[in-house]
Order: sequence, then structure tokens, then C-alpha cells
Amino acid sequence: MTSIQPSWTFERSGPMGGAAGEAFTNPLAATGMPRAAVLAREAVQNSVDASADGGKVLVRFREQRIGGEEKLAFAKAAKLDLLAARADEILPNQPNCLESLSDGKAEISLLYVKDYRTTGLEGDFGKASSKFYRFLLSLGDGGKIRESHGSGGSFGFGKSVYSSTSAINSIYAYSKTKDENGNVRSIIFGCGYFRSHEVDGDFHTGRAWFGRDVSPGGAAFQR
Repeated sequence: MTSIQPSWTFERSGPMGGAAGEAFTNPLAATGMPRAAVLAREAVQNSVDASADGGKVLVRFREQRIGGEEKLAFAKAAKLDLLAARADEILPNQPNCLESLSDGKAEISLLYVKDYRTTGLEGDFGKASSKFYRFLLSLGDGGKIRESHGSGGSFGFGKSVYSSTSAINSIYAYSKTKDENGNVRSIIFGCGYFRSHEVDGDFHTGRAWFGRDVSPGGAAFQR
């Protein structure tokens, strides 16, 4: 059986339109606050809202710079070359790591945001009610308001702080949770929120996902 490798999938524009990738990155861009301050505020609040038992959570921020073989290995695993091929169409004019992927000497900066004692991206990956779906696929979802603990807010706009802070408007999310039977499961999934663009006559919304492109449903992304 051939293993399906993760890759980037760009969403094509449908006949009824839809949210452009920029809709995910624009809401927090005009706060007037430094980007680092917005990231700290929103990321910590997101984790607090996802407290596993309503208690305290732990959030850690860590920057790591990588170069040489480590950088080349990361770029290959993350399939950054597929983003680089569209860089002129999907990203604003700014320096970013996609410009020097083949240069082993040039370093790139990775930012890790880790939280502990939270629920993780729980729920059925293929259902719109799951936290995986709300966090990584939907926009402006008011699910937090409807939840029993009533944290308020929305899953759609506070989460955009992660991609807005990235020079390539992309995030990779890793979460370890348990299914309905108590079995431990883990998932890694990437999202990119770019400009709408055209490639070879096909129009794309600018939304893109990194994972195994298997239909139907999100179970294909589980490992």
C-alpha cells in the first residue's frame, strides 16, 4: 500500500465565492499594538479559554533559529518549496525564509507556542463542531460563546494572531488528545492564509492546508 505523503493543498475559488486567506490575517493587523504584544495577549487567552478543567494553564514561547542541514531538512519536511513557487502571488513584499531555501548558510527563525493543561484540538476531526475544525478550518465561529463554560469570544479571529505573526502567514499545529474511547491520538496539520491568486487559469482563495489530502473527512490526517 502506497503511503500518502503530506503536502500543501490550495483551495480553489468556488462558484459561490468564500473567505479569502487574507480574511484570517487582517483582523488583528490594525490594533496599533506591536505584533509581539498582540501575539502574547491573544495566544495566552486562546489557551486559557481551552483550559482542560477550568484551572490554570501554562503557555511557553520559544524561538529557535536553524540553519545548515537542519534548516534544509525542515524545509523539505514542511514542503516549503511549494509555497516558494507561489511566493510572488501569495505573500506581501517582505523578506521571508522562502527567498533562501536552498542557501544552507542562511538561518530561519521558528517560533513555538506551547500550552499545557488544555483540552487540545479534541473532537472528531471531520465534524464542524470539533475544536480541530474550529481552530484550523473555520473563521469567526462563535462556538466559544455557546460552550457550557461560556468563555466567550470566537475561534475565528483570535487564532489569526499566529499566522499574522508569521512572515509567511503559515502555522503548523500539533496536538495530542484522546478520542471518545480514551485512546491517545496525535495530529499535526498546517495552515496558510495567503492572498487570493490565479495559477494557470485557476483561481484560488489563498487558503491552504498542509496534510494528507484524502477525501472524505479529517480522519486521514490522524497518525
